[in-house]
Amino acid sequence: MYEIMESGPVQATMKVSQDFFVYRSGVYRQTMLGATHRTGYHSVRILGWGEEVSRAGETVKYWVSR
Repeated sequence: MYEIMESGPVQATMKVSQDFFVYRSGVYRQTMLGATHRTGYHSVRILGWGEEVSRAGETVKYWVSR
């Protein structure tokens, strides 16, 4: 996070599963299908981060990426 604050966005690679390709918006949450069916990797640019409180009252930390 320090690198993003000091120098701007960073590139990263993330392991993705089939459900990633139907994701549209909001915080991506892997489904049960995704947990068992990995399909490859995806390059992303991480722009920042944040926190969101779920309906259950839990704090969910996330990366903002493109």
